[in-house]
Amino acid sequence: MKFPIVPLAAVGLAVTFSAAPDPLRVLRAGPTENAAPTDTLLISFDRPVAGSLDDAVRAASIVRTSPEISGRYEWRDPVTLRIIPDRPMSRGQRYGVTVSNDFRAIDGSSLTSPYTFAFRVRGPTLVAGDPISGADTARHIAQTPRVTLVFDAPVRAADVAIASRIEPTSSCRDVNGRAVAAVPMQPASPENIARDTVVLVAQRALPANCLAALIAPRELSAGAR
Repeated sequence: MKFPIVPLAAVGLAVTFSAAPDPLRVLRAGPTENAAPTDTLLISFDRPVAGSLDDAVRAASIVRTSPEISGRYEWRDPVTLRIIPDRPMSRGQRYGVTVSNDFRAIDGSSLTSPYTFAFRVRGPTLVAGDPISGADTARHIAQTPRVTLVFDAPVRAADVAIASRIEPTSSCRDVNGRAVAAVPMQPASPENIARDTVVLVAQRALPANCLAALIAPRELSAGAR
């Protein structure tokens, strides 16, 4: 018995190979310079890492700070991780931040290496003065100037005084026509209590009709005592 031979149709298989995703990148991170003690740290990636805020890479497991910052490590959105300190960071302290490369974004990508950045928390900062403030020109100041300086954190008047002085201009002359040297400042009160507001007084009087500038620290070292 003979059977008809039916040719088999050729079957073509198309196989698609997906290319590996580009490496994950950090788009921005901060703060990167002087920070306020209560600033929030933000780290933004170039693609989603957290698919949902309920089912995400645990934020605290991929970021390390040195010294350690105690606070909430969480995802603000799928691409942005944030650290909210639960207490003010130490003034004058420099912090280092390391983002691990031991995790993957939603598309499977990862950082090629750990990402690091650093910032410094600024010390107590001068915010106002009376009767002299900023670039303003104050007139009719007493010949023995007395000034009030306001900082954004408690400071000791003695520490501020050490870094302050009255600087006469070249036109400022004494009764003998000689140029007047810089005049140191001193606390108006002997108390040594840290306050936001300090009062300083010049250690000696200036000549009448003398044009001079107050030199005071914009930021005080956090290590001052």
